Amino acid sequence: MNVVQRAFQMSQEFYEEMNKPFPKSERDQLILKIQGFLSKREDLLKEMKGPYTPEEQQLGKQIIQYNQLIQEKFKFIQEEIKHDFLTTKNQKRNTPKYMNPYPVVNDGVFYDKRK
Repeated sequence: MNVVQRAFQMSQEFYEEMNKPFPKSERDQLILKIQGFLSKREDLLKEMKGPYTPEEQQLGKQIIQYNQLIQEKFKFIQEEIKHDFLTTKNQKRNTPKYMNPYPVVNDGVFYDKRK
């Protein structure tokens, strides 16, 4: 199997893996899979050199289509992560307000310096 066919097969497998539902608790594992895929793909792309046969050119077009679909999935995952960060940040900021909604104000307090 030549480099273009291996890159196509890897892109296809990764696309199928990305379309599987993943719970938020397994997000770290998903990110590790993405990093592994990207490093393997980078190695394959370095090996690719022309000229290409018509079959390899067709596979290259399909690889580009898979990459676009994978990029869309990456953006979706990134937006989910941003949303979770903002939700957590807002919870951290708003929780103390519910714990003590009336903050202590030191305005007009008299301090006696004499003892």
